Amino acid sequence: MITENNAIHALPKRPKHGHKGTFGHVLVLGGSKSYVGAPIFTAKAALHSGAGLVTLGVPEGIYPMAATQLPEALFWPMAETDGHLAVTSCEQESFNSYDVVAVGPGLSRFAGGEEWMKSLWHSLDGQAVVVDADGLYLSRDLLDIISVYDGPVVFTPHPGEMGALLNTTVQDVEANRLDIAKQFALEHRLYLVLKGHRTVITTPEGEVYINPLGSSALGKGGSGDVLTGLIASFLAQGAKPKQALIAATYLHASAGENQSALHSEYGVTAPDIIEGSRKLLHDWTTN
Repeated sequence: MITENNAIHALPKRPKHGHKGTFGHVLVLGGSKSYVGAPIFTAKAALHSGAGLVTLGVPEGIYPMAATQLPEALFWPMAETDGHLAVTSCEQESFNSYDVVAVGPGLSRFAGGEEWMKSLWHSLDGQAVVVDADGLYLSRDLLDIISVYDGPVVFTPHPGEMGALLNTTVQDVEANRLDIAKQFALEHRLYLVLKGHRTVITTPEGEVYINPLGSSALGKGGSGDVLTGLIASFLAQGAKPKQALIAATYLHASAGENQSALHSEYGVTAPDIIEGSRKLLHDWTTN
């Protein structure tokens, strides 16, 4: 069971002499014509939780909108087809300058999506990868490739996405959360964050951690995108995967609870969670 003290001690340390290179470079890949906001939330969460650099790779058609929303990020306007990333947009690209790749927020499901995802996995350079949203759906038939990937891989499904990965129902997932999460992580040699009430973290070695926090304040579009950004940020800053997941999930849930005290569980949005996370990081590191 994760405690606040666990989460605080799991935070990556920030040396006084550090610079933007010290604190890592996150690449966020996602977005589509119908989902402009999701990758922005991920990138913003990563920047506001300490990542040194964040590059946002989105279809070139939504680049102007994204750039005005997050001028502090770097941008990679990517080739697109009908508002989605083009199948060839990752080919012949180098990823070795990125410490962490977060893929999936706002990506959507599109013709050629599985081919695009396969191309991405073959192009990566062993850095940590965080997979969320439709990045999970497009990876469901690539688990053999992912299981032998050189770097740490984190999957962050909600119960519906977990059901799609296993070709089962949400009800089955919810009835067996611990066993399903542990078995999936062991079988595919990855870290799994099974979101929901009492989020479950499982490691490739079979360790299981439970986040006791969470409320309906987090049950809104964009909340998971923020969590993806926090995880990617802490990984980029040098946290080991297990520590990054412990710190990020607890911070995210605690921020949601705190913001619901201000706005009610009805009124909390993704930007509120980002701001709440910033406030908590201040409190945790100055007290």
